[in-house]
Amino acid sequence: MTEYATVAGGNERPRKTYSWHSIIMKAWLTSIVLQQRVLLTSILVLLLIAAAGCRPQITKFNLAIPGTPPAPEGSQNTQGTTHVCAGSSLQLSWAAMGHVSLSATEGPRYRPPACLAESSVPSQGTRNLTTTPSGGIGTCTDTVMFRITASHDFWRPFGPCPGHGCPNADREIVVSSALDVPVGNRTGDCASGSYEVGDHIPSTNWDNSYEVNAVTLEGSPVANALEVSPGRTFTVIHDGRQAVFQTTSGSSDVFRGAKITGDWTLRLSGCEAPPPALTITVKVSCTK
Repeated sequence: MTEYATVAGGNERPRKTYSWHSIIMKAWLTSIVLQQRVLLTSILVLLLIAAAGCRPQITKFNLAIPGTPPAPEGSQNTQGTTHVCAGSSLQLSWAAMGHVSLSATEGPRYRPPACLAESSVPSQGTRNLTTTPSGGIGTCTDTVMFRITASHDFWRPFGPCPGHGCPNADREIVVSSALDVPVGNRTGDCASGSYEVGDHIPSTNWDNSYEVNAVTLEGSPVANALEVSPGRTFTVIHDGRQAVFQTTSGSSDVFRGAKITGDWTLRLSGCEAPPPALTITVKVSCTK
């Protein structure tokens, strides 16, 4: 039904009216649009929460040498430099959350360009490596820094590493037939008339083919202590053997043939003029 309204001049024009049916339809359509907007907003919020909440993490990144004990669980942040002889094998193992990549540069620090680059590897995996007879790993030289990096899956197409950042972990490998290894520690308090320190060389970081040739005081602050205080002695204990130094130019082959790994004890007699550290240089070489 159409109603008419009187306007100026006495004329009439139709007045717009709404039926209950049209009012209900309009309300229903408005409700549908609002529901769609709420649904889209909820999906967007959930996507943002998921993207922000999936923080990339590295839970494991270790190097193992066949024939040596594996690195203990949870040691991914403490495992030191791995030393191997030319021709030896290695195994990298890792576990991470997020998009994972593996790369390597020539050491001693990680610095591009990379001599190995894999932009995408499984989140959990292993990689077997073999050193060349000349002492390299693939196209890398005798000192290699491997790096595992975890990044955001969601944000990766839009930038290198937004959000919480991309964690990475490095593992250094030194391939050498002979090494001079510093062993020792900072000097503590004098007890029972002497200074004593200990140093543990973990077997997980050393190729079993390395053997000790000699122990010297090259570059050690102990040499000065022995020089200014005649009569003092410096004792080195390792692998059930003992060497005693009394002169600054001391060198001993008592430990020849022993493994460098294990516990070392260094003891300086007398409490006067303590050196900043008790150290020695252990000369090792590969037997294969």
